Amino acid sequence: MSYFVARSVLLCAAYDHTRGSSLGGRDGPKYNQFAVGADYFLSKRTDVCVVGILQKASDTQSDGHEAVASISTLTPSISDRLSRVWLGNSTQILAEMLGCA
Repeated sequence: MSYFVARSVLLCAAYDHTRGSSLGGRDGPKYNQFAVGADYFLSKRTDVCVVGILQKASDTQSDGHEAVASISTLTPSISDRLSRVWLGNSTQILAEMLGCA
C-alpha cells in the first residue's frame, strides 16, 4: 500500500505472511514480515528513501530446528527476529535488497 501525502512525499507499508509445509506432524515454519518506507523526491530523477523491515519467524524448520528469521540477501538471524533499515536513493536500496549492489 502506498500513498502520496504531498507531490514529493510517498509513504508505503506492506505486510507478508508466509507459511511453510508441515514436517513429521509438526507445524512448518511461519514468517510474518512488516515493511514501511518513505520516499522524498528532490527532483524528477533524484530522491531520498528510507525503508525498514522487520521479520518474525515461528514454529519448526525442515531440519527440525526452531525457525529463524531471514530477510532477502541478509545473513539469516540466529533468533526468530531480524530487522534492517536502508537509507539512500530508491535505486541503491532496491539493488541492495535484491543482491545487485
